[in-house]
Amino acid sequence: MDYLFCGDVTTSRQENITTVLLRINCESNETLNIYALSPDTSNRLMYRLLPIDRHASHIAVQLQVQDNQLFLFIVAGQSNEIDTPFEVTYVVYNGEVIHLPENDIVYLAGTTYVYPDGERKIQK
Repeated sequence: MDYLFCGDVTTSRQENITTVLLRINCESNETLNIYALSPDTSNRLMYRLLPIDRHASHIAVQLQVQDNQLFLFIVAGQSNEIDTPFEVTYVVYNGEVIHLPENDIVYLAGTTYVYPDGERKIQK
């Protein structure tokens, strides 16, 4: 699928927290939402709509992510120029915003625990 959206992403880090500021250009009547993929009470990965600031020419959202955690978010929308809706997935990890290509498959097995001393253990 072809999709195009433009904007800016700015990251800053302070004491193990990364702040991500997203500004995505869009027309005021275009559908554009940001979702987080986060575990629910039974630890299933679920969509959660993030609050955004909508302006006449863009949307803006601020995310705060701990550097030792993986944070997945999705930009989902419907352009005025095409009939097909789109979803693009990004991950924030260790201060970086990384695009996940739509044809890649991410397979996660088990759970990784990070202990206060920084040690990581995987339980399956």
